[in-house]
Amino acid sequence: MERIDFNELVADVLTDLQTVAETAHATIEVQPLPVGCGAPVLLERVLQNLVTNAVRYRDHDSPRVVISGGRGVGSIWVTVADDGPGVPEHERHQIFEMFVRGSAGVSAPGSGIGLALARRVVERHEGTLVVGPGLDGRGAAFTMTLPMPEDAAD
Repeated sequence: MERIDFNELVADVLTDLQTVAETAHATIEVQPLPVGCGAPVLLERVLQNLVTNAVRYRDHDSPRVVISGGRGVGSIWVTVADDGPGVPEHERHQIFEMFVRGSAGVSAPGSGIGLALARRVVERHEGTLVVGPGLDGRGAAFTMTLPMPEDAAD
């Protein structure tokens, strides 16, 4: 476990996904993010999956993605929200199961393992990964919450 500045981690993710975002004509806004603790390589993969999904599962030509975060009592959170078709409430639990894809992903490429692995990584960090409504009443917002040891505070 290492101290992680999520601003730097997200900057690395966006550099890796620059071509994907440009091809989709995506606007990605990053708000100030917290410092946390964890395995940087694994959490980078989680964020890469969430941002890729936010850009991939869209229902219009210029998707908008907002990455935000903050601190709570003894925890930090990072949310990747989009303005795409969203995840129906009845699918919000099952999309984290291995080889299960939501209705928005039926025609998109993928194997149905990305969110399952992302949740496992977050749970190994003793955190949670949940999905809810996204931007402007549409889309999806995936929120990762991780414990924040007192000695790791920024």
